Amino acid sequence: MPGDEISDSVHIQNHSNQKAELFFRTEEPEGLTEEQKELLAHLEFRMEKDGKELYRGTLQSQELHQEISLGSYEADEESELTFFISMPKEDQNWFAARDTMIHWVFYCDLPEVYG
Repeated sequence: MPGDEISDSVHIQNHSNQKAELFFRTEEPEGLTEEQKELLAHLEFRMEKDGKELYRGTLQSQELHQEISLGSYEADEESELTFFISMPKEDQNWFAARDTMIHWVFYCDLPEVYG
């Protein structure tokens, strides 16, 4: 509903013995209708790492289709990632009956290990 916000968080910890960098990006699933894409363009998305803002924009932003570094983690380093999705108060209630989807892709870049 317009004006609503949901949030969730995830605890990240590097359990390896080497430095690792974590990345995030989104992918729009094939077959989204124009109404579903329009809803993505209206949903506001914010991402924070330990309270520091990493991204703010809509879920349809082309910027999210590119890699966003969530930081480099030394061995045993940890942090808290928090995600917020909201619908602007100014949006009409007809968005409330719509649904949409987006894929969130996380991956880690570790130096190659030779043995």
